[in-house]
This record gives sequence, C-alpha cells and structure tokens, in this order.
Amino acid sequence: MKKETNNIPGTHLKIKDFPGNEKPVERLICHGANVLSDAELLAIILKTGRPGENVIDLSRRILSLSEDGSLWGLCDVTFEELKAVDGIGNVKAAQIIALCQLAVRIGMDKSFRKKQNISSIPQLGEFLVAEMKWLKTEVFRVVMVDCRWNVLNIVQISEGSVDQSVVHPREVFAPAVKSHAAGIVLAHNHPSGNPTPSSHDFETTKRLVKAGEMIGIEVLDHIVTGNNTFYSMHLNNDMTRLKRVINREV
Repeated sequence: MKKETNNIPGTHLKIKDFPGNEKPVERLICHGANVLSDAELLAIILKTGRPGENVIDLSRRILSLSEDGSLWGLCDVTFEELKAVDGIGNVKAAQIIALCQLAVRIGMDKSFRKKQNISSIPQLGEFLVAEMKWLKTEVFRVVMVDCRWNVLNIVQISEGSVDQSVVHPREVFAPAVKSHAAGIVLAHNHPSGNPTPSSHDFETTKRLVKAGEMIGIEVLDHIVTGNNTFYSMHLNNDMTRLKRVINREV
C-alpha cells in the first residue's frame, strides 16, 4: 500500500519551475555539488515530483526510507519498497537503484585503486569487506597477487544462492594463469552476516589448494566476509591444517 502525502495545490513539480536561486542544477553549477543537500542531489536525478508534491519534497520522503535518512542508506532499500512510495513508479525506482549501485561501484573502484599494493592479510580483508558488504547473494571471487602482494586483478567466479556457491578449479585458476599470478586469495561473502566458514567452505578450500599445488599457484588464504568483519583461514591456521591433511592423503 502506498504511503500517503498531503496534496498541496500549486506546488511546483519540476526543477525548472523552481525560483532561479533555488534550482538545484543552477546551485550546483554556481557553487559546486558539495553545497547541495542529499535531497537536492536526488532531486536532480529524479527531475520531477508528483501532483501536489515537488521533487525535493519527494526526495526527502524517499530518503526517509533509509535507517539514517542518508543517500548511502538507500542502498538497503529494495525496488519493491521504493515502488510502494506514492509518486515512485518503475522508472524512478530504477533510477534510485541505479544511483545506489553507481555509488557502490565508484566506492569499490576508488578503494581498489588506493589499495592495489596490499601489505597484509588484514588489509586485504578490510578491503574485501568494504567491497562485498552490500551483496545480497553469495558470490565467490579470486584475488590474484604477485610475489609482493600487489593485487593484479579480482575476478568474480560464481554467484550462487545465499547458502553456497559452486566453484570449479578451472574457473578459479584460468584467470590466475592469465594474470601470471604468484598466488591467489579466495574470497566469498556470507549474506547472513556471520563470516564463520561452513564445512562446505573448508571442503572447497581444500579442493582448490590441491589443484593449486598441481598447477604451481599457491592458494594463500580464503577470506569470508560478513557484516563489517571477516574470517581469514590463514590467520586462523586453517590453511596450515588443510595442507597437512592434503599431505597425509598423498
């Protein structure tokens, strides 16, 4: 059921109808984007309001859907929740979802560029948490590094259900060979928020460690991300344990 708003006759509906000194686009041009409020920035994207409600007021109402009333908080709002708002149809809902995804991807790219030279596993874990925290389903990625821990590339291998991702060694090591990687770090997220590895996670890691030994590319770690935290199999000595089990089986 759509949320109700007061219809105010005569309210300006379009940005172009605002007084000159109140138009968000003109304010951005004259003073820079940093002076605009979140509602004004969102209004520039949406362009129009609804009968009885101008676009900035509509933007304020949309922002109230997030827990903290911020643009970033909109990343947790679903398409269906947006559609439930009066004045939001498929197009506007899609615009907002696209805006949020752009923000996430820009943040990921900026973070990646800053941290290509990663000197430690905790640093890599923090980077992966920031990159994967907004994912709604479980995905499996491979981080390829050289002998100095410079990140060569990050490749997504699979996207599965919330419970598991199916990973084939060929898909994991093919990009690593192409990138001339000295080693790889396996990474996946737990959308539940709990980064504790499952028995399936350990079995997958063991299988890939064995494959890596045959190919000559070491699996350095398997990092599982959760809500603002991560679990490193290397830091918890699981990698050493798994390699001992593999050696006994040979």
